[in-house]
Amino acid sequence: MKPKMSGMKWLVIAVVGYLVVLPLSIVVVLALARHPKNYEPASPVVVPQLVGLELKEAEARARNAQLRPNVMLHRWDIPAPLGTIVGQIPESGQKVPPGTMVGLELNVPDPSARLPESK
Repeated sequence: MKPKMSGMKWLVIAVVGYLVVLPLSIVVVLALARHPKNYEPASPVVVPQLVGLELKEAEARARNAQLRPNVMLHRWDIPAPLGTIVGQIPESGQKVPPGTMVGLELNVPDPSARLPESK
């Protein structure tokens, strides 16, 4: 003859089921429902040439190529017009996933150059 479970044991099982098993089941079902069954990775995009362009034009071209432009460095040691892009990573021609960030190097005035003294 099997011993009967006390009322307290049933209460503990019910509480654990309600607080742990039920929420976990809901999370699993929602995750499976949202997961795409026939997932295909996005086709890679080609990084455009951005060096030599003004910042606004370079950003527009990067966005048109489904990339995320971001000025990472300010350079003043390269002879180029101010406000132009003097470097980029990844380099042009590389194939990358859409949404990849493109690091830009922007030519800016030399911060250590002396400003003209005011009279």
